[in-house]
Amino acid sequence: MPNEQPSVFIDLTPEYKQNLRNLSKRFRNIRSDVQPIIEEL
Repeated sequence: MPNEQPSVFIDLTPEYKQNLRNLSKRFRNIRSDVQPIIEEL
């Protein structure tokens, strides 16, 4: 079944979340910019 995607869960580390929070102060759209990348992984 070539169209089936395997179910994968990406667990974000506390360090990543903290870095994202800090970056979001300067770059307001960083969360929406990063979300498609996470979904594609």
